[in-house]
Amino acid sequence: MKKFLLLLLFALPAWAEDFEFSIPVKLSSLMATVDDVLISCVVMDEDELVLGKGDAHIQPEDGAYEGTVMVKFNADPGMNPQAASLYKCTLRLHHHTKRQYLTPNFREDESDWPVWAVAKPDTNLVYEVEGTIGENVMEKAKK
Repeated sequence: MKKFLLLLLFALPAWAEDFEFSIPVKLSSLMATVDDVLISCVVMDEDELVLGKGDAHIQPEDGAYEGTVMVKFNADPGMNPQAASLYKCTLRLHHHTKRQYLTPNFREDESDWPVWAVAKPDTNLVYEVEGTIGENVMEKAKK
C-alpha cells in the first residue's frame, strides 16, 4: 500500500494549470438525443492570438444539468500565460450519433438546423461568454 501511495504522489503534477474557469451551467428540457455537452474555453492576447484552450464535458441526465463546470488548462507551448487578456467560453450540444457538436440557437427560419439544437422561443439562452481576463463571467452573462 505504501509503494502505491508513493507512486501516486510522484505522478501528480507539481504545478497548477495556467487558466481555470468556473462556469455555472443550467440546462433543462434537452431532447434525449443530446448525450454530451461540451464547454470550450479559449484565452487570447490583446491581438486575439490564441494562447491556450481547454474543454470540459458533462452528460445531462433526463435532459437536464445544473452545476458548475471547471475548465482548466495551460498555455500552449511557447506561449506566455501572462499575456492573456481575453477569454471566450462556448457551450455546444452533442447528438447521440456522435456526428456533430452544435451551438444551441434560435434558428426558426433555417429548416436545416436540427431540432435538438434549437432553443424554445422564450428561453433565456446564453451559450457563449467572452470578455477581459479578470472580468466576472456571471456579471457578463446577466447583461
